[in-house]
Amino acid sequence: MKTGKVKRTLKEKFGAVKDLCLAGDFLFSASADSMVHKWDLSSGEATRWYRHQGKALSVKVSSDYKNMSVVYTDSVLNIWDLTTNKKKYKTKISVTHPGNITWFGEESFSPDGKAFAYPDSRNSFIVLDLRDLYARSYPTLNSDYNLADLQFSADGQSLYARFELGGPLRIYNFAGWDIRNKTTISWKDIRFYANMPVAVQFSSDDNRLFVMHNEVSSIDLRTGTKERLLYSTALIKNKYLTLAGDSLGTVMGIVSPYLELVRIKTGETVKRFELPARETISALEISPNNQYCFMGSENGMIRGWDIASGKELFSVLTGENEFHKINVLHFDAHHGRLLAISDEGIMYVYNPQTGDTIRSIRGGRLTDMTASADFIYTSTWDGHLLKWHARDFTLIHDVILDKDGLSAGQVVISPDGRILVVQSSAETITGMRTSDDAVLYKVPDHDFGGSMLAFNHGGSLLATGGFDSKVNLFNPATGEKLVSVFMPLDKDLLIADEQGHYLASRSALDAVLLTYNNNAYNFDQFDLQLNRPDLILKKIGRADTALLRSYELAYRKRLQKMKLDPQQVTAKMHLPQVRIDDKYAVHTITTEKNYSLRVECSDSRYPLRSLQVLVNNNPVYGVNGKSLEAAAGQSLLVPVDIPLSEGNNLVKVYCTNNLGIQSLQESFSVLSKYKPAVEPQVYFFGIAVSGYRDPRMTLDYPAKDIRDMAKALKTIYPDIKVDTLINKKAVRENILALKNKLQQTTVNDKVILAVNGHGLLSDSLDFYFGTWDVDPMKPAGRGVKYDDLENLLSGIPARKKLMLIDACHSGAIDKDEILALNSDTAQQKIISHAGESNVKQISPRQKMLLMKQARISANSSFEMMQQLFTDLSGNNGAVVISAAGGMEYALESGQWNNGVFTYCILQGIQNRLADIDTGNNDGHVSVQELLDYVSKKVPLLTNGRQRPVSRRENVEFSWNLR
Repeated sequence: MKTGKVKRTLKEKFGAVKDLCLAGDFLFSASADSMVHKWDLSSGEATRWYRHQGKALSVKVSSDYKNMSVVYTDSVLNIWDLTTNKKKYKTKISVTHPGNITWFGEESFSPDGKAFAYPDSRNSFIVLDLRDLYARSYPTLNSDYNLADLQFSADGQSLYARFELGGPLRIYNFAGWDIRNKTTISWKDIRFYANMPVAVQFSSDDNRLFVMHNEVSSIDLRTGTKERLLYSTALIKNKYLTLAGDSLGTVMGIVSPYLELVRIKTGETVKRFELPARETISALEISPNNQYCFMGSENGMIRGWDIASGKELFSVLTGENEFHKINVLHFDAHHGRLLAISDEGIMYVYNPQTGDTIRSIRGGRLTDMTASADFIYTSTWDGHLLKWHARDFTLIHDVILDKDGLSAGQVVISPDGRILVVQSSAETITGMRTSDDAVLYKVPDHDFGGSMLAFNHGGSLLATGGFDSKVNLFNPATGEKLVSVFMPLDKDLLIADEQGHYLASRSALDAVLLTYNNNAYNFDQFDLQLNRPDLILKKIGRADTALLRSYELAYRKRLQKMKLDPQQVTAKMHLPQVRIDDKYAVHTITTEKNYSLRVECSDSRYPLRSLQVLVNNNPVYGVNGKSLEAAAGQSLLVPVDIPLSEGNNLVKVYCTNNLGIQSLQESFSVLSKYKPAVEPQVYFFGIAVSGYRDPRMTLDYPAKDIRDMAKALKTIYPDIKVDTLINKKAVRENILALKNKLQQTTVNDKVILAVNGHGLLSDSLDFYFGTWDVDPMKPAGRGVKYDDLENLLSGIPARKKLMLIDACHSGAIDKDEILALNSDTAQQKIISHAGESNVKQISPRQKMLLMKQARISANSSFEMMQQLFTDLSGNNGAVVISAAGGMEYALESGQWNNGVFTYCILQGIQNRLADIDTGNNDGHVSVQELLDYVSKKVPLLTNGRQRPVSRRENVEFSWNLR
């Protein structure tokens, strides 16, 4: 291993080797001749063989070298006793697709060699005691995905399960396992976001990229945003996700073989083309001008239609001796003909209007093709690119793309015909200059195989889809990878470059994982350095310079808010260090309510200030953490006791030095299965003022909003505890006294705090909630400052906390910028608005105190910063959703009998629209889904006049409201 030199070559006459297992001084090899060979590594001789009638595909040996397992192509699993060399156990193992090791359920020996686990069906697994072969079956209780593989952890405390592609990763608790008495095993699922893009296509104007995965999405390459285009299933390689100027989409039948053209905006079916019911679609082609549609079948049928009229042009069967599957169809627009490749290795040329065969060319095992004005290019199963003359189909050039003979895939040519790009293997693409067939580059593409390639119409971008759940964008002239586009399952968009910079919406951030020094970190560790939408969009090259400048200013505004110098924000900043003592002894599943560990904090340059421990982003030691200033030295070992919530607990620890610089976080997850002594409780605290002491401030709906919200929550949680402060009761002293009641909660409780009424800005532009007796000109006197409202949820036991503020100016504002504009003068103004067509009887919720010239646009760098970036400053674990931006009004309307924000909150929760309209439609409404819903719905109802914002977030931990 140190030198890389070949130490010994083992040779024997046997079939292809399918698997190897090293066991002490011996090597076991499973081969296609049904044999498992045992090799003595010192002599290089095969000392024994083990045989079964099927091909041996997998071999494993226990750590004590006493047992060997072998899986065969006939789905049989054998366990051999290596001390007697006799078969001791034989059974059937779960199989998804017979005959290929990658589709067999993988088995596993426990590290101590005493237990053996294997999937016996698609939704259950067997654990076997190897001493007496006593077995117990455990159901997975996962009806959505089939079980694929099992693997014991190195310490034997956990059993990892992988479900089929797209399914979860699960950790079963194997600590203290007893096969005879433990009939159930607890588990936790690891969040899984695989979402494979199987087709890519650029829009007609090149400003958008269409991607087919679990749906067809549209990615705006100018802004880095995503929207759902239509639902469609990927049955074959489909290059035509949209047609007719992107107004039509293609949808294929899952049961019957048809293609529908549907209007993207309405879902209306415009045309439908079908193969006979007995057929299965295997290939699709549409002529560049959307004139013709062609489909090929598994049984060798090709049919063509005129798209405009829907008339069938022809139907033919392809094959010399018998019918063969149509693998590829390609319309050669240069010569007006249809080309087809069958799995018998023949390229056929057809008249696209009649289906008459013009000629056939035998070219070997061809995989794909494309055409230029002068040439036809075909790729092959053994890694070649063949270049044919376009007129007489003579073979001109044979290029070896992969010396190992790996299969080549899709071939595409640039719009100007100068560059040809081919999937030269499952993980690489090769670019060639067509003028002289010179190879320009061969570069890595996807980690686990590619799906499809597409040029944009201008030829400046190449998109490649891959089975590693990302789309890569290349400069096709140089082979430089520009960015990778990720669309995590049920999440929004994320785009990253090769330097680690990324653009990500807030809902996608918890799917971000970064590696640094062989450790994995969540997004917040490097978000300040790497979250750079301006750099990402600049690399793609479709955004205008004004937008790029706005994004850059928003990034700089973020650093300014964090009081950081842009020159210092680099990945090479000096950081203190934190380390969990004996991290590998951490149990991932427990039945305890508390968890104890020791944390080592150190800094080679500066004194330490504090240690912070977060559970689901709730601080155990308060927002400021546990002080370390009194301790001597720059290295400390600190004992930590963590109260656990029932269910999953994401624990993070980090320390801070006296410069305020934080270490990278150490994190781990613990699933706690204890039964709480008291059933978890839901609390609703409502604060509202409609009738003020000053009658000029009277509002119509705040009190009703709170009562409606309490009533709605009562239908969801019959045992909810409701506490309201309405009108005269909503004074400063009573509001702040709620902290005592909140301190009585437990770690498993849910708290919802709603605040409705006037929002006021002080002379220093701080937000104050307008209490019943507030002076609107001096809100600091009797009003409640935003910090005091947020403090109600800080340091309380409950970890599921949500605050809703339906008031004007409840979002944060750029006080420094506004005060700088108005340092010389101040003026009170009363602002009023005319009604909009869909929002009747609008009234501002406040006589707003504005500084002269203090209005800032929605596109200011500060508001853009709020939209783009999550707040990384000290957090109390709560989510705070404000009804309006810092310079906006919260509107109320008789059309809905509520404030618009509260109306949307009620619709989102009570009618589950947050889950149905903008969520994942799983039957639950999460806090993140509610935020997404009101963020889209309120601007829609108010014609963009009011836009809710999230003042506090808990991106990684979104709990269900119902």
